[in-house]
Amino acid sequence: MKRSIIITTAAAMLISMAACNTPKTEPSATSSETTTAAATETTTETTTEATSETTSASEEDKGKDEAAYIKGIAGVWVEDTGLDPRVMTIEEDGKFKIEFRGGGSMFGTVKLAMDGDKPVLEFDMGEGDIMKVTSVAEPGKQEEIAFDRDDFLAFKRENTGN
Repeated sequence: MKRSIIITTAAAMLISMAACNTPKTEPSATSSETTTAAATETTTETTTEATSETTSASEEDKGKDEAAYIKGIAGVWVEDTGLDPRVMTIEEDGKFKIEFRGGGSMFGTVKLAMDGDKPVLEFDMGEGDIMKVTSVAEPGKQEEIAFDRDDFLAFKRENTGN
C-alpha cells in the first residue's frame, strides 16, 4: 500500500514538473534598440555601438542581481501558522514549489522585477497568475516572504537547527 502511494505521488510530481517546465519567450530589448536606431537618422554608428554596450552591461548587472536575490531566498520556507502550514521550497535556479498539507501543490518560477528603484520578487505560476513580494531585503537577508494575496500568510525560513 505504501509503495503504491509513493509511486503514484512520484509520478504525479514528475508530470507536474514537466508541465511547469515549458519555456516562455520574452520580448528582446535589442529589437527596440534596432527600431529606435533605424528611426533616428542622425544616430551615428559609434553612438549605436556605445548604446548597445551600455544596454548589455546593464542587462548583465540585472542578471547578476536577480541571481543573487534568488540564491538568497533559496531553501525551505514554512507558512507562519500553527494549523497545517504550507511548505515552500525555492531552488537556486528560481523554481519553486508550495506543498499543501492535505495534498496538492503549486509550481512556478521566481523572478526579480523592479518597481522604480525598489526590487520586487514575482512568483509566476503561469497563465498570468503572479504573486508579488514587495518587502524584499538585500540578497541573503530575507527573513520573511509575505505575498500580496490574502489567501497566504507569511512564510518564514525553516529552522535548520543552526
